[in-house]
Amino acid sequence: MPHNKRITGFICLVILDMYCAIAQTQESVELAPLNTDAPITYFIAEGSTASYYRETDRELAIWALRAWERSANNKLHFVPSPESTALLRIY
Repeated sequence: MPHNKRITGFICLVILDMYCAIAQTQESVELAPLNTDAPITYFIAEGSTASYYRETDRELAIWALRAWERSANNKLHFVPSPESTALLRIY
């Protein structure tokens, strides 16, 4: 029985170590107020067929962005951009 506890403890330590390594490699972003004078770039990713994604889902996301613009009294303006430069990314 003590052998099983050691193995379980070792596995927990390995998982914890992997989690810490992943957390350290994530990009850290400093939050700042949004500049509403400039357009807000967005990217909408293709969904997988396993998630029942439909091409019309992209259109729904764009409609949501347009509604957000209207509800903000047009103080926000969203424009599409490549994923690498998009401020807002929808997956």
